[in-house]
Amino acid sequence: MSAQSLAAQSGVRGWAQRFASSVCAERFRLAWSGLLAFFLIFSGYRGLLWWALSASTQAPFGFVISRFSLFDLLAASFYDLLAAAVTSGPLLLLGLLPRGAEVRRRRGLALLGVSAVAGVLSLMSAVHLRMMLDRGEELGLGVFSEVWGGALTWNEVLSYTPHEELTFVLLSGVVSAAVVFVVLRLSEERFRQLLVAVGLLSVMLLFSFVVENQRRYPKRILHNPVQYFMGALVRSAVAAPSKERGMGREASAGERTSLRLLDPRFVEASEREALSGGQKGHEDKAWNVLWLILESTGSRYIFEPTETGQIPMPFLKKFAYESWWMQNHHSTSNSSHRSVFSLFTGLYPSFDASYFCITPRVSLPTIVSFLSPNYDRFLTTPGDLRSYFPRELLVRSGLSELRGKQDFDKERPDDASDVDSELEALGSFLTRLRKAPEPFFGVYYSYLPHFHYEDRGEKYRVAPDLESPRDRYLNNLRTLDEIISKIILALKEQGRFERTVIAIVGDHGEAFGQHEFFTHANDSHQEQLMAPWILRVPGASPRVISEVTSHVDVLPTLLDVLELPYEEQLIQGESLLRKERQRKYIFAVGNEETRTSIAQDGVKLQQLLRRDRCRVYDLQADPQEETPLSCERRPEQHHALADFSRHQAPTLSAYSQSFWKGEDSFGGKKHPQIQAPLSAAPR
Repeated sequence: MSAQSLAAQSGVRGWAQRFASSVCAERFRLAWSGLLAFFLIFSGYRGLLWWALSASTQAPFGFVISRFSLFDLLAASFYDLLAAAVTSGPLLLLGLLPRGAEVRRRRGLALLGVSAVAGVLSLMSAVHLRMMLDRGEELGLGVFSEVWGGALTWNEVLSYTPHEELTFVLLSGVVSAAVVFVVLRLSEERFRQLLVAVGLLSVMLLFSFVVENQRRYPKRILHNPVQYFMGALVRSAVAAPSKERGMGREASAGERTSLRLLDPRFVEASEREALSGGQKGHEDKAWNVLWLILESTGSRYIFEPTETGQIPMPFLKKFAYESWWMQNHHSTSNSSHRSVFSLFTGLYPSFDASYFCITPRVSLPTIVSFLSPNYDRFLTTPGDLRSYFPRELLVRSGLSELRGKQDFDKERPDDASDVDSELEALGSFLTRLRKAPEPFFGVYYSYLPHFHYEDRGEKYRVAPDLESPRDRYLNNLRTLDEIISKIILALKEQGRFERTVIAIVGDHGEAFGQHEFFTHANDSHQEQLMAPWILRVPGASPRVISEVTSHVDVLPTLLDVLELPYEEQLIQGESLLRKERQRKYIFAVGNEETRTSIAQDGVKLQQLLRRDRCRVYDLQADPQEETPLSCERRPEQHHALADFSRHQAPTLSAYSQSFWKGEDSFGGKKHPQIQAPLSAAPR
């Protein structure tokens, strides 16, 4: 062999030795230990996911675990290896610290850093897993935007993770610290052997990833939680402008100063049969108002017989046929804060990504603003008024007595145990109702059917499978039915029933996998948008109303029932007591950035902004929404939805600002009998 060849071989061998020495150097072992620790965490997540899927009584996303082989698991684990490599990358920076005396410092920083990052990653993984199984969605930017916008608290997010998965989170920090400690103390020979094993594992996972046909499985099953979150972050930063998001023309000067939709794109003059308002209150006194708002109560479940042949809400069904029952009623959103905003204001929520209706500065007239000062007004709920509820709006408009979860928590003795918050709130409301002088405006907002659908005993089991979320939900509807009956029975026992207008309305619907989603606030198919609305007016004949109605109609209808005047140009809903109807469509906005319009002929058109898509469903021919059609079929409706979406947010904001400044009119229009707007910040 020539001297030149020997030199070349020696150079290659020397470079390889130097590379191996640098890779195995303690200063760079930190990154390797982080890689191993994070991969173990993600492998634990993968195992939890597999176990949860195999134990599930339903097939999330149409996925069946029996078709998932060990080979598939290895292919999916390659995503976890990549995620571990990315998250351990920053640990390389610790290797750049000075040599010698700083070794101990590097070890301490590595133990602390890896444990902290491991805790965050494992928590993200656990919440991501539980959200997929319980809601059908991933832990993405939408969840964080809801928290930052005040629609969710971190406690609510963490509530998606049961105790066994929180244990996984706690163990992750301990295990990762142990991995770092062991790896840093391995001899050089043992460490080389570890790297060889990691290399072989990587090759095996890569081979499985390349060979396996991953198209058989949903991406949300295969991918890693960190991938989802980072991918969403990158897409939001580099995504091209959405065609659907950019649609819509600017509002005219008249539209900017009128909340009511006036343009021919939105309205057409027509007459429909009006409801009769019944008899006026007793002895020229105003009627009482009892308003029951039902959390997560979807129309399609309340009167549908279960497997046992029982109806979840028999009392409510009987009450519906004795009242005005709006059978084709829709929420203005798939989330509570926007839905409740519309119920109290008669206005659609903002159609942008903000959470305008629960911001501290929102200031608009609500139904409370129209009531005379002699009304006793109060609201009780077992829910948390600090997150999903437009508390500041109601307080500023005159509903100063609100009691929610945080109030009951403060009043409850420290040694109290096994407190049923719903029954506690119900008892408080019934006591307050008995003490209320007439006329009163009392609101009870039940939280009972909300996820997690707790089992409340054999008495309320109308559906047999306690492992099924849907069956537990139906059982909770039976419990809710009894709560409604107790409240109305209390009115009758007090002799106030015939002097009270009773409104019962669900804030939004609930999904159980009809379109791969569960619970609510993540999809805008009918199961999440349709909610019951039942209205009893003393002396009025019972009616079943089949026309398309919306939450924005509740306020003007109640005001007409109570014979309270209002400026129609400042209300976006339409009273059912008036013959003239103008609108062509009702609208709704989804937390997942979906905009919806529904025409009176039952055609539903949606803009899906995150996917930059538009779709149409003919709800009369396709009530289950199984066949999406092209929006080219309804160009007028498509443009009307885009135009409304674009001008609703600035118009609503301008209206709110005028009230915040203490002005009593907007665009020269004002309600004739309304409390003066309050400019002071709420308590």
